[in-house]
Amino acid sequence: FVCDQLCQVLSHPSIFAGHPLFFQKAIDDACLSNAVVDIGGQSVNLSKAQINGALCKYLSAPIKEKNPSQDEEMTEQKLAPWTINLDTLSLAKSNVTYGRLNYSPVKYFDPSFISIYNLNINADDIYNRASEVKVNINHLSFYERSGFAVSHANAMLVMDSSKVSLDNFNLSTLNSRMCGSVEAEASILEQDPYANLSAEMDMTLSMFDLPYFLPSISSKLPLLPCTTFDVDFNLGGNLSTLYLKSLDVSSRDNFNMSLAGDVSNLMNNR
Repeated sequence: FVCDQLCQVLSHPSIFAGHPLFFQKAIDDACLSNAVVDIGGQSVNLSKAQINGALCKYLSAPIKEKNPSQDEEMTEQKLAPWTINLDTLSLAKSNVTYGRLNYSPVKYFDPSFISIYNLNINADDIYNRASEVKVNINHLSFYERSGFAVSHANAMLVMDSSKVSLDNFNLSTLNSRMCGSVEAEASILEQDPYANLSAEMDMTLSMFDLPYFLPSISSKLPLLPCTTFDVDFNLGGNLSTLYLKSLDVSSRDNFNMSLAGDVSNLMNNR
């Protein structure tokens, strides 16, 4: 019963407002401890959730025009969002698909159709109410349909209507690694060019991760004098004008480069 309530929360119209949705769920095995579901108060509280073999599909169709009565009904639903409190989450060997309905994705990574398998998550201190999200991710690993894989990631994610922050962020693939922190105004999720942001990152990037996103570069990799780069940067500003406080790029036995300055018109595609 509790699992069904959780899935109903995830497919609630207040989350996917205006998006006709195909929602599929299945769980091989689940163990929930001290679970309390308040239907009237629209809240779910658990001390522990251990889930194995979950299957979730969220496929949205193009948005159709709504009549005024639908808008009023959606506004009414938005006024009463669900609240989720979860002390500890363990998710193992799960599959998640998020994308467009009746869409044929390209072979490499396609943001319009993300399909993740063998997803493993260990997290605690999880809170969600409408746009408010707080979660401490201790471990995350997965494989994506394109072949790209994350072997480990951890971070503290906090998000609300005003800001998004990612602290103590660490991510490792088979070839690359990165760590640091990012903070930005929430409107950056809508590509607001004037949303303030700040970021500090220390990375070791391998060119062998690029073909998952840019397959045309595969044939050029053997011609490159180096395929691994160490990158360290500190920046602020917004997507219109970034203030690059420092950028250090190096490759062993090949080159070292240090830069500082302003980067303008990032959102200009011309």
